[in-house]
Amino acid sequence: MSKQKDVSRREFILQTSRAAAGFGLGQLLLIGCGSKADFDLIIEGGQVYDGRGNPPVQADVGIRKDRVAEIGNLTGRTAQNRLSAKG
Repeated sequence: MSKQKDVSRREFILQTSRAAAGFGLGQLLLIGCGSKADFDLIIEGGQVYDGRGNPPVQADVGIRKDRVAEIGNLTGRTAQNRLSAKG
């Protein structure tokens, strides 16, 4: 992975973390305790910036451990926690 991509990914994670913190625990839903989920956390319906200056796209972000594992439409995928980033 190039250094530029690595920096962009870190900046994306920081922005995502800041956005998630702003929603508070009231928006957090616990899903399926004890089941094997696809992700630890899915942040749903937020504006995602790719770090290259392109306009943002509305997408879901799947987090596994401390990494962004997948970005896109994650409808139907499972997560231990879900956070709505809509609005």
